[in-house]
Amino acid sequence: MKEVFVQDPKDFDATVKQQTSEHQNVYVLIEATNDEATGEPWCPDCRLILPWIPRAFDGKDGILIRSPIPKEGYKEHAYRSHPILHLSEIPTFYKWGTDQTLVEHFTEEQLRNFVE
Repeated sequence: MKEVFVQDPKDFDATVKQQTSEHQNVYVLIEATNDEATGEPWCPDCRLILPWIPRAFDGKDGILIRSPIPKEGYKEHAYRSHPILHLSEIPTFYKWGTDQTLVEHFTEEQLRNFVE
């Protein structure tokens, strides 16, 4: 599955609009940015799911939009007040166009079932 990264929340809606016009299956992952000291996500749950992502999405049709957010300002991030996202925790997966989400403490099996 192809991936697109959205670094700036101001670009999120336009990116989703473009990708939904091109792909039937659109998934969104809100995750942590990498810590400069370690090179890994600052969020422990985000570190945990990293190896699951390629396995869960391998061979699937669609697009995964990934939007990492920094630790600084996380509690006030724009995605918390986004009219669709209403972000509460990370990592959070959204199956765009549905009300299906996976939030924070989920298993690899739950992720695979989510993508099916």
